Amino acid sequence: MESGEAMANWSRRAALVGGAAALARPTWAKSGADAILEEYVGKGLANGVVLVALGGRPEFRRAFGVADRNTGRPIRADDIFRIGSVTKQFTAAAVMSLAEAGRLRLDDPVAQHLAEPVPNWKAVTIRHLLGHTSGIPDFTDLRRTTERRYLEPETLIAELSRLPLQFEPGARFAYDNTGYVILGRVVEEVSGREFGDYLAQRLFSRAGLRRTGFVADPPPAGRAIGYLQRDGQWSPAPWASNVRQSGAGALYSTASDQFAWQEALWAGRVISPASLSAMATEYRQHNGYGLTIWRQAGQRRIEHSGRVAGYTAMVSRFPDKRLTVVVLSSDDGAPADALAHDLASVWLS
Repeated sequence: MESGEAMANWSRRAALVGGAAALARPTWAKSGADAILEEYVGKGLANGVVLVALGGRPEFRRAFGVADRNTGRPIRADDIFRIGSVTKQFTAAAVMSLAEAGRLRLDDPVAQHLAEPVPNWKAVTIRHLLGHTSGIPDFTDLRRTTERRYLEPETLIAELSRLPLQFEPGARFAYDNTGYVILGRVVEEVSGREFGDYLAQRLFSRAGLRRTGFVADPPPAGRAIGYLQRDGQWSPAPWASNVRQSGAGALYSTASDQFAWQEALWAGRVISPASLSAMATEYRQHNGYGLTIWRQAGQRRIEHSGRVAGYTAMVSRFPDKRLTVVVLSSDDGAPADALAHDLASVWLS
């Protein structure tokens, strides 16, 4: 989930550090990565962790900034951050796992797998939701939903199902957080378990994730407090999500867990290679299912960014090189994606 205010802050901060991409890359990767990171920090990037792994082994890991501006505690490499829309690939993988088990089909009408009546969504399929082509309004654009915290998914679904679709399902692409909230609810209905329990038992355990979960009160120990910058002043961001156990953007994690997830996902330990291929195929506007698909230096780059109040994230995977780059920040306007791509360029060169 990415609010308009957060996006505006990111755009302003990204403009400050855009020149980092033109840095000369030393031939020694770690030296080059340090130089890039120092340039970003010198241009105003604050608070975060970066990790670069090649061939299944971390080669570069740095923590910078403070986790708590009141106490001055420095960020540690294993600190917890919210990861925003990076959550979507976990939701998509959960759906694919149920499809593999024959519990649902991607072309099933979503209404078939919801307890809530959704007459306006009769033509919407699970595939439409995965690919952002459902036409269902994005709840992050609606003040009445974004002003609340820990809204139950079924409550959100009931409210939004009364609204007209913005276009005929499948007609076009429109990035939609609501679709992934609905998919989380589908996972609950089909599996018979709470969404968080299903992820923990079916996905997290297989990938060896130890410090990944849904945001809730009280916040977990060892988190980096997210901060918002307004008029030159920093203030703590709310830890709570708009929607409880939202499949759109309510997970927290660590850089090490995100690296472990990428290794497990691409090794076929979480879902089948065929299911992952479906997720990592571009359908509309560089989007697959919970992933975006690009190219960099002639290599496939499969990734997703995340941006919620007080946090930014980018997790990029270059599957043909077995290269993973993770950037997590508690800086409200961190250009995490630009930094991740610049770090990747060192290893790709």
